[in-house]
Amino acid sequence: MTLLKCYGNFMRVFILHHTHELLDGGEDVKLIGVYSTEESGRKTIVALSSQPGFAEHAAGFELRARTETMEVVSSLARPDLARKTLS
Repeated sequence: MTLLKCYGNFMRVFILHHTHELLDGGEDVKLIGVYSTEESGRKTIVALSSQPGFAEHAAGFELRARTETMEVVSSLARPDLARKTLS
């Protein structure tokens, strides 16, 4: 089990998106996930790269390191709980 690295009220996470251009010129952007390590995010890219919808746009993956508050990380990990907390 990998624990998130916390810095006070902040955590370092890795956010994985996939983007590709649509035929009408628009973009299709998907939030794939939020990971505690870069390695976990890279493993997901490898796993998805051969799947339909991703294989045709393998260059569309973007994994970015971010330092976020624990509240933001919680809302990304469990948006259903974040909505209840905010309402």
